[in-house]
Amino acid sequence: MTADRDRPPADDGWDALAQAWQQIVPPSLTHAPAELRRRVLRADLRFRLLAALEVLCYLAMIALLIVYMRERKGPAAFMWAFMMMTFVAWGLDFAIRIRQGLWQAADQSTAAWLALLAARCARKRRYARTTWLALVTMYLAVVAYALVLWLWLPRDFARLAANAWVLVGLLLVTLGFQYVWASCYLRGVAAEEREIAALRGEPGDAG
Repeated sequence: MTADRDRPPADDGWDALAQAWQQIVPPSLTHAPAELRRRVLRADLRFRLLAALEVLCYLAMIALLIVYMRERKGPAAFMWAFMMMTFVAWGLDFAIRIRQGLWQAADQSTAAWLALLAARCARKRRYARTTWLALVTMYLAVVAYALVLWLWLPRDFARLAANAWVLVGLLLVTLGFQYVWASCYLRGVAAEEREIAALRGEPGDAG
């Protein structure tokens, strides 16, 4: 009786997954459920690290803007810093809100972990769409900023126009990077969704 009490509780969800896996895969892959458990835990660690990295990047941008305002004076510098600070504040808030409720599974069962991963995939798709929206909004804000300088601050506009090619090049590089990143990111999400659907035994194309 003592041995039974000391025995750790069985993970019925993972045991069921192991049995299902052994029925559909070759014998060489019979240990895949344990590997899947490790993959889930690694994904959770990456999820947390990327969240922390994103928050740190936004905090670094805030520090750079503070330094920028200490060295630059005038209405043009103030407008630029205010515009960028608005985007940074929005991005920091979104980075936190998009991950709310996605840190822990309801329990340690397979179904709960798969539900958590599926919810993360849905948030990842929303994240990719929102980054496109933020990029387009930032481009429009830059155009509006240049228009304000042209109409009311011609000297500042002349300095901006002198570096117009650099600014346009930076915007094009950012657009290209965003396209490549979003394409690879969404392909990874689609692959993860297909894997989750297969583990759940759900038919259909998750791509």
